[in-house]
Amino acid sequence: MNPGKPWLLALVVALPCAICFAENNPISSNADDHPIAGVNVGFAGRYKVGAWTPVEVVFSAPRQSSGNVSLTLPDGDGVPSRVSVPFAKGATSVHLFARFGRVNGQLTVDLRSEDGTTSASRIFTTSDEPGEDRILPAVAAERTMMLAMGVNRESVAEAVRRRGVPKEKQPLVVAVDDFSQLSRQWFGYEAIDAIIIGTAEATVFDNIAAGDIKTGDPRIEALDRWIRQGGRLLLSVGSQAEKVLADDAPLSRFLPGEFRGMAELRQTGAFESYCDSITAVPSPPGGRVSIPVPKLADVRGVVEAEESDLPLIVRAARGLGQVVFVATDLDSRPVSAWTERPLFIARLLDVKDVVGEEAAEAFRGADFGYTNMTGQLRSSLDRFEDVRLVPFWTVGMLIVAYILLIGAGDYFFLRKVARRMQLTWVTFPVIVLAVCVGVYCLAYYLKGDRAHVNHIDLVDVDCVSGEVRGTSWIGLFSPRGQAFDLSLGTAGISDPSRAGIPAGQGTADSEEPPATGNNAPTTLLSWLGLPGSALGGMNPRTADPMVWKEPYDFSPDLSQISDMPLSIWSSKSLTARWTAQGHACPRADLVDDGVVLNAIVVNTLDFPLSRCLLAYDRWVYDLGELKPGIPATIGPTSRRSELKTVLTGRRRIAEGGEGAFRQVSTPYDKSSTDAAYILRIMMFYDAAGGRPYTGLSNGYQRFVDLSGLLKTDRAILVGEAGSNRPAAELLRDGKPLAAEDDRHETFYRFVLPVKTTGDK
Repeated sequence: MNPGKPWLLALVVALPCAICFAENNPISSNADDHPIAGVNVGFAGRYKVGAWTPVEVVFSAPRQSSGNVSLTLPDGDGVPSRVSVPFAKGATSVHLFARFGRVNGQLTVDLRSEDGTTSASRIFTTSDEPGEDRILPAVAAERTMMLAMGVNRESVAEAVRRRGVPKEKQPLVVAVDDFSQLSRQWFGYEAIDAIIIGTAEATVFDNIAAGDIKTGDPRIEALDRWIRQGGRLLLSVGSQAEKVLADDAPLSRFLPGEFRGMAELRQTGAFESYCDSITAVPSPPGGRVSIPVPKLADVRGVVEAEESDLPLIVRAARGLGQVVFVATDLDSRPVSAWTERPLFIARLLDVKDVVGEEAAEAFRGADFGYTNMTGQLRSSLDRFEDVRLVPFWTVGMLIVAYILLIGAGDYFFLRKVARRMQLTWVTFPVIVLAVCVGVYCLAYYLKGDRAHVNHIDLVDVDCVSGEVRGTSWIGLFSPRGQAFDLSLGTAGISDPSRAGIPAGQGTADSEEPPATGNNAPTTLLSWLGLPGSALGGMNPRTADPMVWKEPYDFSPDLSQISDMPLSIWSSKSLTARWTAQGHACPRADLVDDGVVLNAIVVNTLDFPLSRCLLAYDRWVYDLGELKPGIPATIGPTSRRSELKTVLTGRRRIAEGGEGAFRQVSTPYDKSSTDAAYILRIMMFYDAAGGRPYTGLSNGYQRFVDLSGLLKTDRAILVGEAGSNRPAAELLRDGKPLAAEDDRHETFYRFVLPVKTTGDK
């Protein structure tokens, strides 16, 4: 190139930059001119990494023609993934659901015409600073995230704040102004641990679509289904009860009883006793406390606080989730002026305080590459029976042997045996080629030449409503570099022909109303990320290398994955959630007479359940194996143990003087790869003692823990079906991908109603 022509050099340098800019920004970067005006991610801009998140793409003007919107973002391994949905002519915005795989990353929004060509594209990057083309970073997967509406966010945040825990690990409370900001699908709340709704300002609910309660606003339907799938709702109702709890009001479906008008509460001792407060609710100057509260009749659930037979706090099961109803406005006087209000709210939400040494103990321990229970389960799935790992010392010895072979070995062979040093031009490449072929054959011998699938299914069934929830964890190993088209096939317990609820089952007075609205089955298949900043985690300390440039695709309904790439001898962790309506429940009659539990349980399935446990309140009964049709009986003489004792292996040991004992728990094994051991703790995480016991958090997939239902009038039956009764299968191109000898474990949980005939 002629150095005397600097303009030519500048042109050569600038031309590739201009082409790259044009490819990524076909429309002007000016937000006012761009057809993509912006995006609304999560709730008030907050969302959690590794969870399905609602995303609204807003157009700057109504679209002149139909087309598609796609979101491209990295998955939990840093591989680009894409979800796309169509939009109609005249659309001003589009709602999608995406799964962010990085705390800090970027989101690419593409507009495509009907012929598939990209008409506009815009990139949004994460930043704590507001600005155009920016979104907030994702919340860490382990962090608790709560949603507040109609309630002062600061009061809830103060209530859930835990002492001794760093600020970045504190529970996050997100506030929304009205129902229009809520998700239109139940899985859009996957990141949310609890929702708090206050009704002191009834105008918050004015924009809910009017109409028949059974076919009302889709956001109410989504909220209801999320609760039934394991969510928690705290509903605070006081002075506006006649409006928000009317028969045709959307919130009335969440009421654990029948609304029978208003009453005046003159004493607040029940509230103070509920949270062990030594400070009374303040009285107005020169007067007595007078709080308008709704009256409930035919209460369903457990009354945790009452005053003169007036239920004030009710905890009720709703499907696999629960509703906590408090008959007062948390943001109205005199409760809002109560100094112990944060303690009161924390008690309602079951928030446990972690203080000083206990918090420090939770963060200590060996580093196994994961800090979460889901991470440990994911690690157990990453071990395949026929895939052997080569120890590092073996690799080191092979390298040393190779160096000796091509160096000293070749020299002495040519010097002492062949006596012709020039033959090194032949022996050297022969040695290199032979070693390469040997290593290649050894690798195939150790890794195998077929795909492997490790699969765990957990099927939860609510025997009152027939709600079925399935959760699958899958480890996929690929023997060569290839792309996979995957889906999930579900069968078994959701099939009503397999078994049925006998006549009269689930008709107890404690039964909640049946599910309303659209309850169509749902299947969600996605990648499973690793929480934390360890190698392969979703909050990496360094940027990911660009191994794959082209994204793989989710189907519009999120039930299938297309062209997901896997490198040779690599693995991918997947997870799936699926719902159905089924009636394959045990025949059970459980009665709590105030002293003991009396129960008869009959397995109505056509296969046995092994290692069965029946948990109720703080107790657990070992039922052993439940064979089809053979009843198991529990009565006053039945042996029972504390659930925490069974989960933690707690025992008494002698200490000090004669007759002195203390209780100790068997330390939790964070290095275990036993899926049954790990999953049992995940299923009753809070009952086992939570993080102080395990040293691991459970914030990523907290919905697996059903400990909270044991505080309602429900019992939980747990059993294992072994490997010959899979509830779901991973399909490739519509055919099962797993081989017969691949590991597949299936666990079942049945939530059973309990009749109460006496005081506990």
